[in-house]
Amino acid sequence: MQELLIHLFVVIPVVGHIFKLPHWSRMHKIVAAIGFLSALAGASLVHEYWGSTPNLYQVVGVRSDISATDLKRHCRNVSAKLHPDKNPSPTAEQEFVVFREACDFLSVPGYRSNYDRFGASAIRASEKPGDGGNQLILGAAVSALMFYSIWAFMTFLMMSGKDCERGRRWALTCLVGLFLLEIQMTLNPEFDVFSSLLPAWTPHEKMALFHKLFGSVFTAVRILSQVTYVDVELMEQQRLALIHENTKAAVSLLLALHNQVAALKLSKSAAAAHARAVDGPAIVEDGGEEEPVLSSSATSPLPAAPEVMERLQRAQELLGLQGGLREGAPVRQNGPARPKPKEEPKSMLWSIVSYAAVPLVLNFLLNR
Repeated sequence: MQELLIHLFVVIPVVGHIFKLPHWSRMHKIVAAIGFLSALAGASLVHEYWGSTPNLYQVVGVRSDISATDLKRHCRNVSAKLHPDKNPSPTAEQEFVVFREACDFLSVPGYRSNYDRFGASAIRASEKPGDGGNQLILGAAVSALMFYSIWAFMTFLMMSGKDCERGRRWALTCLVGLFLLEIQMTLNPEFDVFSSLLPAWTPHEKMALFHKLFGSVFTAVRILSQVTYVDVELMEQQRLALIHENTKAAVSLLLALHNQVAALKLSKSAAAAHARAVDGPAIVEDGGEEEPVLSSSATSPLPAAPEVMERLQRAQELLGLQGGLREGAPVRQNGPARPKPKEEPKSMLWSIVSYAAVPLVLNFLLNR
């Protein structure tokens, strides 16, 4: 809950302020936001690694996946060195007691298994009478349910727009994968795929670290989804509007050319009529009649040739050779245009089942 409040009231406002800086380019804003989130994640990792209380494996000085035989041998050898009779340190007795308590607790298989799965709460449960295993499982289930339900709600609340659709899918995918990983590492502590990265950490501590880092991942995928979003419908509307505008310009140019030609024919007819009035009726060489004049009021000047060619070429590029769009638009061919079939969205249930199958198969192969 503390990490969620920090991201809601500190991280997200800071990232929003970065993207509102007026003098930075878009790439600089993205790099600054990702750098800020990476620094925050690194600070969380450093605080968990060096600032937290050492666990029992770190007190003993062994890996969390050490065997029971090697653990007993290590405890026996180190106990002989830390004994107050052989250790001249003023705190030798206290160090020896802490070391022996850790060794005695980890030497019990049931206690060690609960400690790997539930952390320090397993130590407190071992001090109480009765069966504390059910209470540990119930407490872990309630805590996990709160974490995943809150972040799922925040995902749908803060990524409800079209520009965050991909970020919402990415965040939910990470959340489902983290949930399945936590189930595997809780039910089977030996299924620790990150043992080489943090060898002295328990599976419970690693999952707690992943929970803290998920807030940075959530904000990062939200930013990437927003900055990489392209509104295809808006671009198509703008393209159609541009095609309509250039078509009107091309038609206007063609009408201007037509009126200019009509004006030239009118002047030619007027000159012929004047010649007939002076010299008599003129004989038409081809024996036909004079072409009718389409417009007698065309006085607009003829546009410059480069401008005409540029407008016509632009209209031809936008309209296409057959009256359609250039990129994937329907083309009219001897009938009505056939719209492009819509792709059916993938089922969320099928995605969850596919994500659940991967760790189960890995668990089966590793336990053979």
